[in-house]
Amino acid sequence: MTGPPVSACVLPGRFQPFHHGHAAVLDHALSLYERVIVAVSNAHLSHLPNDPFTGGERYEMIDAFCRESAVSDRVAIIPVAVDDAPTTWVATIRAICPPFQEVYTRSPLTQTHFAYWGIPTSAQLLAGHLISGSEVRRAIAQGTDWLPLVPPAVADTIIRIDGHTRLQAMAQGSNYRRDSVPTPNQNKE
Repeated sequence: MTGPPVSACVLPGRFQPFHHGHAAVLDHALSLYERVIVAVSNAHLSHLPNDPFTGGERYEMIDAFCRESAVSDRVAIIPVAVDDAPTTWVATIRAICPPFQEVYTRSPLTQTHFAYWGIPTSAQLLAGHLISGSEVRRAIAQGTDWLPLVPPAVADTIIRIDGHTRLQAMAQGSNYRRDSVPTPNQNKE
């Protein structure tokens, strides 16, 4: 005997890093669906200006937010290593993720890719851009006050993995070394 079907959506994104805009979207998706599958795109890329964090580090950021928000039991986080082949991207996501009925995205290109495979876009998307990953990466790289741009658990994760140092070193054109750039607390002296 089986129970009623579980309503689920997939929420694809790079999450470089996971910020308050992502948190608002995830919270909204959780208000609509019993389960949200977060597909971490480009999980194979890291240490690049637009993709500074590894797939595992982004997993840790999202997991820390979900644990802090007490929603871990309703969120599955799946790193997706290949997403530069549009014709197979959705097939890859379908093959490695738990079942889902809809995609939660405002990206017209992503909507088109999923529609090709018969997967509709959620009818109730959160409106407006609250913040962009580019803004967060820029603030971190410049050493400006980036902590208010991400949930506290994510900030703790970025500091623990020394991600802020990595972005600041990359912005200075130097190779990343854990001891090459001061931490946010050292900048306040």
